Amino acid sequence: MKSNNKILLNEILRLDTLNNVKIRFNLMFKGNWNPIDIFKNADTDTLLEGQYWNYKKNKSYQKGQITIGFLRLNDNNLWLLFHVGRVTKDLNKFDNVGYEYEVLSYYEKYFGAKIGVGLKIPRPHTLYPCNFPDRFMIAGTDKSPLKRPGPA
Repeated sequence: MKSNNKILLNEILRLDTLNNVKIRFNLMFKGNWNPIDIFKNADTDTLLEGQYWNYKKNKSYQKGQITIGFLRLNDNNLWLLFHVGRVTKDLNKFDNVGYEYEVLSYYEKYFGAKIGVGLKIPRPHTLYPCNFPDRFMIAGTDKSPLKRPGPA
């Protein structure tokens, strides 16, 4: 269903249930506060390392969870979708990459889509359970994907 003429994220991604989905809003990687540069340079390993990082005490995910990764585009709650995956194994590591995963290839066609997010993100790498789909919408004014440089 559409809300205020916006397209909801779960409509686009065709997720039947959101109970097993977590979203990570990535603001920086390895000290780089402009992760869009990393995306444009196609440094996928660095992006996915940040997506599946466990901090010192808390686990980020559970085996079987679907993970959605966003990169900040600007301060106006506009984000770039760069990853949708599923956790396949918990490595039981902290302060390190904590999971093995599979990329859900069906969603790759959406990687690079700009998404408007209707909530304040309080801190870097915050994980959100996906139980409020009305707050994640395709941005109404700019639906063109951000492309990586590639062969002409």
